[in-house]
Amino acid sequence: MYFCSRKTCVFVVASLFIFLVGTVLSAYGATLHVSPEGKNTNAGTADAPMKNIDKAIAKAKAGDTILVAEGTYSGTFNIGYIVIDKPLTLQGGYSTDFSSRDIMAHPTIFQPDNKSGAKARKALLALSGNIGGTVIDGIIFDMGKRNSYSPNEGKPEGVETGMLLLPPEKAKGEN
Repeated sequence: MYFCSRKTCVFVVASLFIFLVGTVLSAYGATLHVSPEGKNTNAGTADAPMKNIDKAIAKAKAGDTILVAEGTYSGTFNIGYIVIDKPLTLQGGYSTDFSSRDIMAHPTIFQPDNKSGAKARKALLALSGNIGGTVIDGIIFDMGKRNSYSPNEGKPEGVETGMLLLPPEKAKGEN
């Protein structure tokens, strides 16, 4: 006793196979690559990475993974913020050729410079919308240069950047 004709069974099995493959592939999104030496017009592959994390986030779809090579990144318009508006995985600590990941040997740093950061005081990282399942790993978020430091006055021994000046003070020649 058969539940379906041979033709119907083949169709059902083929449809089920296509559905399962599509479901599995959609669960694993695309992978984009970002490197300080990249270009934002690149495809985002390991051989042709994008340059800015925020541009990769804009290009990514929900469920995609963004691999970020070692280097210092300054965020949108170099003023020190990025917005994640969809669930994705953002991983730093990759070598420049993306052949290995070691967050100590290949630090990925998010750090805007002080001059650019003075243009706007936005949040370092903004998460908006449906971002459930978002993973951020292997990235050092450092707003140190976004603050005003005196390069000469009050410079403690061993502190490279000088003394932090709290608002409304500003160092001479600094923002």
